[in-house]
Amino acid sequence: MGLKLKTLGHATLALYDDAEPDRPILITDPWLTGSCYWRSWWLQKPPTDAELAWLARARHVYLTHEHPDHLHPPSLRRLKAEAVDDAALQVITPDFPKMQMDAYLREAGFGVTRAPPRRWREIAPGVQIMSIPVLINDSILLIDTPKALIIDQNDVKPGRRFIQALGAMTRALDKQVILLRSHSPAGPAQSYFKAGARFESSTTRDYVMAASRQASAFGAGLFVPFASQAVFRRADSAWANDCRVDYRELRRHWASDAELLPPFVTVDLETFSHEAAELPPALPPPSPAARRRLDELAARDERERLDEADVGKLEGMLNEERMPILALLPRGLRFDVGPDRFRYDPKRGRLSRLAEAGPGRSAARIVAPAATFREAIRYGHIADLFIGMFMEIHLDADTPHQRLNVFYYLMALRDYGYGGLWRLLKWGLWSWRGLRAPLPAPPPLAV
Repeated sequence: MGLKLKTLGHATLALYDDAEPDRPILITDPWLTGSCYWRSWWLQKPPTDAELAWLARARHVYLTHEHPDHLHPPSLRRLKAEAVDDAALQVITPDFPKMQMDAYLREAGFGVTRAPPRRWREIAPGVQIMSIPVLINDSILLIDTPKALIIDQNDVKPGRRFIQALGAMTRALDKQVILLRSHSPAGPAQSYFKAGARFESSTTRDYVMAASRQASAFGAGLFVPFASQAVFRRADSAWANDCRVDYRELRRHWASDAELLPPFVTVDLETFSHEAAELPPALPPPSPAARRRLDELAARDERERLDEADVGKLEGMLNEERMPILALLPRGLRFDVGPDRFRYDPKRGRLSRLAEAGPGRSAARIVAPAATFREAIRYGHIADLFIGMFMEIHLDADTPHQRLNVFYYLMALRDYGYGGLWRLLKWGLWSWRGLRAPLPAPPPLAV
C-alpha cells in the first residue's frame, strides 16, 4: 500500500493509493470551479480538467458542512456528470440534529449516508475515518492510515476542552499527525466600522498564531494550508484580498514545531516526503467569463430592490431570534439595502422603512447590496452574507463588535433550522453532550 494525500482547489483533499492511482479513495468538500458567496469568492488555483476528471472517479466524498465553499452545487454537478460508474462519489455527511444537505444531495442523484458521530468507519483496506460534528453544523474529519493520522479541521475553531481531548488522543498514537486547517478570515471580523473607519478585530498574525497553537497542541508533524485558498473579486469585496493570510504570511509568522508545507501539495503517507505545485499568483487576474458574471451581478445590485414580501420574510427571520436580539442589541438594527433604509425594533418585533421607524439610534447599521441581500432572504441563509466580505457593519459608539458576532451566530443557527428558543435549547443540549463525549482512538488496522 502506497497511500498519498493531495490537496486541490480550496478545501479538497484527495486520498489515493499508488496501487490504483487513477481512482481516489476519498475526496472532501469539492469546490473546484466557478465562484461562491454571490460571486465574491473565487479559487486562487482551480484544478485542471484532468484533475477534475480524476476527482470524479473518487469512491467517497465527505462534506464537512453546508457552506458553499465546501458544499458547492456546480462542482458537485460537474463531478456527477463525469463520474465513471454508480459506485463513484458516494457522499458521506456528518450527522447533525437538523439536516438539509443530505435531502438536497439525494434529490440531485447522489447516494448519501450519514457518518455516526465519533465512530470509526473503514472505507478501504487500511483506511478508516471518523466524523466529529461540532456546534454550528460543522465537522472535523479524522482519517487514519497505517502510518499517519490526518486531521481535516477545515473551518472549525474548537474550544480548549476539545483541543485537549484530541491532543491527548493524537499524542498517544505512534503515527505522524498531519493537520489541515483554515487560516484566513471567513466571517464578519474584518467588516466592522466605527466612526466611519474600518477596523480589524483580528490581525493576520492572530490567524497564523491560532493555527500554530493548534498544530502544537495536536502534536502535528506537518501542517498543510487549507480552506483559505480563495480570492475576492467583487468590487465591494476586493478590499478583503489585503486581509487574506497566504503562504507568505504563514511563513512569516509561523510559530510551531510542525513543518509548514506549501498549499497544493502531495504527501507520501509512507515516507512523508512531499511535492508541491508551483505557487499561483497571490491575486491571479479574473477570466473574461468571470468578469462578465461580476458585471451582471453588479448591474442587478444597482437595479433591484426589496419588495414588501422580502421585507416581511426578513422580519419573520429576525423575529425567530427576537428575544436574544433584544438582549444583545436593545436599540435594534438598521439595514441599508441598496437605496432603501430599514430599521428593526426588537421590542416591537417590527422591520420598518426608516421614514416610518421613528427617531432613535440603532446599535449597528448593516450595509448590503440589494440583489444579493434579496437572494439571501429568499434562500433563507442570511448569515452567509456575513461571510461574503461585501457587507459593511457600522457600529454605534457604544456597541462592542462581539455583540454583532453573537448576532451572526444566532442567524447562522436559524439558517440551519435551530430558530426559536425551543430549538435553540435542544441545539445547546446536543452541543453540550457532544463537547463532553469521548474521542475513541482508532482501532488497529488490518492491512
